[in-house]
Amino acid sequence: MNSEILKKYTGDNIFKNHHDEAQKRCIRANLLSMRANYLETVDAALGDGQILLCDETEDVLYLPPSEIKYIPGTRPVLEKYVSEITSGCQTDTQKALKLMDFICRSYEKTDGRVYFYGGTEEELIKKGENLCECVSRLMCALCEICSIPARIITHISGGHLTCEVFTGGKWWYMDVRKGLYFVLPNGEHASLREIIKNPDIMDNQPSEVKSHVSPRYDYDFQIERGKKVYFHDREVHTFKYYSLMDSHKYSYRWLYNKHIQNLNFAGVEYGNSIRALKGIEETKPNPEIIFSVKDGQELSGTVLFCAMAEGFGVPPAVFSFTLDGKPLYTLPPYSDPLEIHIMQGNFINPFGGTNLFDTKTVDDGEHTICAETYFGESMKVCSKVTFTVNNKAVK
Repeated sequence: MNSEILKKYTGDNIFKNHHDEAQKRCIRANLLSMRANYLETVDAALGDGQILLCDETEDVLYLPPSEIKYIPGTRPVLEKYVSEITSGCQTDTQKALKLMDFICRSYEKTDGRVYFYGGTEEELIKKGENLCECVSRLMCALCEICSIPARIITHISGGHLTCEVFTGGKWWYMDVRKGLYFVLPNGEHASLREIIKNPDIMDNQPSEVKSHVSPRYDYDFQIERGKKVYFHDREVHTFKYYSLMDSHKYSYRWLYNKHIQNLNFAGVEYGNSIRALKGIEETKPNPEIIFSVKDGQELSGTVLFCAMAEGFGVPPAVFSFTLDGKPLYTLPPYSDPLEIHIMQGNFINPFGGTNLFDTKTVDDGEHTICAETYFGESMKVCSKVTFTVNNKAVK
């Protein structure tokens, strides 16, 4: 990726050469947030070399990629995983989908405990992984071993990382954490830029596409969220390139909650930059929280419970969640303000007390989640959902 065009929109050069001040502010805020969350480790450091997707770079970024850097034998443990996962695959596209399926369901391997954040790719597989930064990096690493080009995408204001892989002569988009990808009417896989230009591509996808989605996610909710957040017409997208052959450049040390600093400060600026970018007004009359779990739904096993704000400004709104009348979580609004993991056993969260996410073990029976925010000077309920947990169905 040595093109002079790309260099103009890589890393700090984005701020020198890009003309959209609101987008540049959002990119800076995202970098600040990543550094606050992940310090000097690989998942923050990759942001220093990110490349902006814009009119000037689009054509170059969508050229066929350069040669794979990986030298066989360098990471034998990962090679063994890749060999087992892709056994029987006839094409690179089949391999990429098998790798995505493996990664987006890796949480099922765990006993419900998160021992640390980050680590090497081998450690991510061993512990099971959930965070989008890590699973996107892992996907690029495993693809590289298969000689499949892949790159990390950051949806800057959406606060989410996804991927593109190159098979069958073209780049195509996948959200590894959720097991999402999309096909065009002609059957080809859709690239990021194709979805940006026509988000309606995500509608009316065939059953084969839907069959790959992680069981933790409600498909229709994710499509709605994608259109409103990740493919909003003011969203900013960047590419990051990661190779296992560059691992000597990065830190893979484990992070725990005690390491996280300045997160609230970073979060306030991040929220303000998103509001400025998207022209979001102050809280409108009768705002609400849209839950991914439907009212009256029965749940079992491990479920990722997400909430999306509708009709809110970013700041100054503050969300407070209660579970069965007891305080669960309060935070400045983020892209996914609430995640509840419903599971058997305990869940140890190294980020507990921060505004990244919260976790909760919920017993069998009926439960109610209420979301409150400020209307005037007092907190009032704006949404609630009642659901039933039946873990007896889980073997």
